[in-house]
Amino acid sequence: MRGVSNPYPWYFGKGRYGGITLPEGNHAAITYTNSLFDDSEFGQNYYEWLDISSHEVGHINHIKASNKIADKQYELLLKTSMYAKDMYVPSLETHRTTSYLSKFIASYLKYGGHDKSPLEKQADKGSDSFNRFNNFVNEKYGNNSLINLLKSDISDTKKIQQIDKYWNEYVKSKETTK
Repeated sequence: MRGVSNPYPWYFGKGRYGGITLPEGNHAAITYTNSLFDDSEFGQNYYEWLDISSHEVGHINHIKASNKIADKQYELLLKTSMYAKDMYVPSLETHRTTSYLSKFIASYLKYGGHDKSPLEKQADKGSDSFNRFNNFVNEKYGNNSLINLLKSDISDTKKIQQIDKYWNEYVKSKETTK
């Protein structure tokens, strides 16, 4: 999903990009800064896209955990509202999003910013995993092999098959080095 502003509010300055992953129903939605869609900036940089996406996907488990807690709180909120006059009850979607964002804001404040938050460090494991995988593919098949594959004219099915092959080799190589 494209960001609603250029760039997204938390990423100021030239050469910056990012994304935010938020609850959307029982799923998640990733919104990227507009700079990632701009061909003169990052729009054609497949590596940056894969790197930021692998980080953002790491937040999906945070959403699942947050939604479980928010849903229990919401049940209590609904029960309480039956006994309170004119009590405002937001939609479940709004409650989930507010609960999720509150968790992150509290973490940023407690640990001194976005990059120091344990939640962000957990999501960084996705980027770290992608980078290890990409390095493996580069070492075995030559620099930019993964990116060149994605840019190639072969069908998406063939690309997925090749990436699966690379991934299985990568996993196997990790098992043999244990």
